Amino acid sequence: MALTSVSPRAYEFKRVSDRVELSIVISAYNEEGAIGETVSRISLALSKPPTRFEIFVDDDGSTDGTRAVAELSDAVVLSSAEKAWSTLPLSLRAFEAHVVED
Repeated sequence: MALTSVSPRAYEFKRVSDRVELSIVISAYNEEGAIGETVSRISLALSKPPTRFEIFVDDDGSTDGTRAVAELSDAVVLSSAEKAWSTLPLSLRAFEAHVVED
């Protein structure tokens, strides 16, 4: 099983002052009806007090609009072409270069 795509937001440059304090990874399969609200609620909860965070949605081969809804919710989306039940470790390895170390 290979990671087939990553949303463009994953490669945005982060300045030192914008370093993330918290990364959240949500695994999803055919969650079009719930993923948008889930991402929005997490974002709202973390905005009080302000926390620098990022949300990743690991789309495990969904056949509905999960990816599109997650991207509209401003999450970074990782996608696989088919349901694998275990793409999360692949997704995390794909972001090793994304993590900025002190």
